[in-house]
Amino acid sequence: MERSFLSPLPIELVPGVGPKAQAELARRGIKTIGDLLSRPELSERHFDLDERERKPRIHDHSIGNETTLDRPLKQREKMESVLWELVDEVGRRLRQDGCFARCITLKIRYSDFKTITRSRTLGAPTCFDREIFAVVSDLLRINLTPGRPVRLLGVTAGSLSDSRGQESLFDAQKGRSWEKLYRGIDTLREKYGDAAIGVATPRTRSR
Repeated sequence: MERSFLSPLPIELVPGVGPKAQAELARRGIKTIGDLLSRPELSERHFDLDERERKPRIHDHSIGNETTLDRPLKQREKMESVLWELVDEVGRRLRQDGCFARCITLKIRYSDFKTITRSRTLGAPTCFDREIFAVVSDLLRINLTPGRPVRLLGVTAGSLSDSRGQESLFDAQKGRSWEKLYRGIDTLREKYGDAAIGVATPRTRSR
């Protein structure tokens, strides 16, 4: 049951897989999520999860990524593209460290150097790019001053623990499948380089 709802889905639905990545994966015989999860080079030893009951361990650090823009931006769509790249790195580092974040923070610095930070606490910790991006994208929408040029954007994942905590059976199974999927993507990037799985924002994916 854990993989059944994901396996038949096309690989293009995987976060971070754009047209170039789809073509490269298809060349390797990977056309569905099930193909990706069953590849030998993505064996269980790379991304298997310990399913035993355990008490979450809290970490006292955070994981963040920010960038100063070459040119100030006014268009929210372009800012979201930058945020997706930042989230891509934050999510990967969370998974590398075996961490899940309960608090997501967006940092905005305008051209006049006024800086604001806005945070949101999640119902359940996450290490998934799509969930982190949904939060920072919404925080940007709510807090951005229209027409005011932005010079710097940052994303930070905090309130870290080493598990997602208590979940329903369905949510736990779904979470394990998504985590295996993301770890598979991370392994492909480590093996073939970042170019193997390019960054595609949800907005560009829908075009």
